Amino acid sequence: MAGYDVFQKHPIIGAYRERVRKATEPHYEEAHKIVRIVTHKFSGVPRDSKL
Repeated sequence: MAGYDVFQKHPIIGAYRERVRKATEPHYEEAHKIVRIVTHKFSGVPRDSKL
């Protein structure tokens, strides 16, 4: 979502994420639907925030 693929640079983290995804299906995918929608909407590029 932020335009940085931590899983590519750190394959151990990617493997952990995959184990979590498999262990928690179908809940993992359901919980990440909104993340994918936002990522697609903003093309993976973060916008300036006034937080």
